[in-house]
Amino acid sequence: MREVMAQHQIFTATELVPLLRKRGIDLSASQAHRPVSGTSERLSLQGMAAFCDILSCTPAALVTTT
Repeated sequence: MREVMAQHQIFTATELVPLLRKRGIDLSASQAHRPVSGTSERLSLQGMAAFCDILSCTPAALVTTT
């Protein structure tokens, strides 16, 4: 996710908080940091949709599977 964020000149999870809030997703900076750092175990579909909207990408660009 950090690579996609950097392409949009977003470098911290804190910068995402107001962008998420505009889309109806109310997360604290620490909650927004979890998906960015890859430590989030779950994320709502609305949250994923908001991240994708902000970063102009699909979920496949944000999620890696092993």
